[in-house]
Amino acid sequence: MLKFVVYVVVLGICFDQGLTQGASENLGGPPGRPGKRGVPGQKGEVGEKGMKGEAGAPAPKGTNQLKAIQEMLETHSNQIQLLEDKIYSLCKQTTKPENGWYAPNNGYQYKVITTTLTWQESRRSCQNMGADLAAVGMRNLSVRRNLATALFRTSTLTWIGLSDLDYDGQWVWVDEVPATEETAAWLPGEPNDGRYSRCAHINYKTPKYQANDVPCSGRRYNALCEKPINDLC
Repeated sequence: MLKFVVYVVVLGICFDQGLTQGASENLGGPPGRPGKRGVPGQKGEVGEKGMKGEAGAPAPKGTNQLKAIQEMLETHSNQIQLLEDKIYSLCKQTTKPENGWYAPNNGYQYKVITTTLTWQESRRSCQNMGADLAAVGMRNLSVRRNLATALFRTSTLTWIGLSDLDYDGQWVWVDEVPATEETAAWLPGEPNDGRYSRCAHINYKTPKYQANDVPCSGRRYNALCEKPINDLC
């Protein structure tokens, strides 16, 4: 009887150890194959609409109007330039001068004042006729040659629109163009009389109809007036 009890106890202990060892071996075994992917879930509901953002700060007063004006100017600048070029071209094509005036096809017309006057008196006389002492044409040799042939058959020394009265020591044409080697045809060595000779006349006896500086009030010459063919030029 005692042997049977001992046998049962031993058998029970062995059985428990077998279960424990089996469990331990199962925990350390290789991983199983992954299962099949499940059916995808249903699409979630759309979230609530977000809140409306705050409005931006308003543009400074007048900014939009200024921008509109700038855009308009940029848009029409090319058209304005084309129109100006067209007007200038038409002026150049208009060669009919006023009565008593001569046009050498440079967009200007000319007239000689045959009464001998000082430089200042000559300029006032030209201005009274809506003109000024000649400047534009005097900067072009072909125009000077044209005028010499057409107008100066008797007189040779004639006032033109060149002096240093407004800018002491700096010779400037009456249309505010500075006198340089390119814009003023001086006789060789001129101007040379310093502060006493501050006005210029042109000498049509010289080959290139060149200028000389003389006193403005101490001499009296004829004068050459110049003005545009029409008011648009």
